[in-house]
Amino acid sequence: MSVQPSYSRSQTIPEKARPAAPAKGAWLTVGLLFLFSDVGPDDAPTRIRLGSHLDAARVLCAAPKPPEFFAVAGELERATRGRPEGSATGSAGDVWLCHPYLVHAAQPHRGTRVRFMAQPPLAGTGPIDPHRADRSPVEEAVHRALHADAS
Repeated sequence: MSVQPSYSRSQTIPEKARPAAPAKGAWLTVGLLFLFSDVGPDDAPTRIRLGSHLDAARVLCAAPKPPEFFAVAGELERATRGRPEGSATGSAGDVWLCHPYLVHAAQPHRGTRVRFMAQPPLAGTGPIDPHRADRSPVEEAVHRALHADAS
């Protein structure tokens, strides 16, 4: 599986998001996948490693500084290799709302109809801080991933 970034190039990854200190400079962004045509299993649906955002949070937050995507892509692929894979199929008008750390990839088109889709980012209102009390759903997922061994 070739790993594709699920965040915009303008987004940064948290510097050190360890329990002792909140992430600095990482802006909350949610991935959106708009289907403008019907997308079935043969129409090159986006492949998704289910639950991979939890593994990716641990990899990305352990980095001493925000890594460049291509510097960390291989590590993300290895960290999520055991995750089950799903496909972003649906009807025209469906929208997939994805965690920004979700590992996903393209695949060959085997169908007979054209597929139209877009992946615009949805910027949040501030930096990701998985340690604050009033966490967003994105921050809560990162928080749970970072504290998975503590529970």
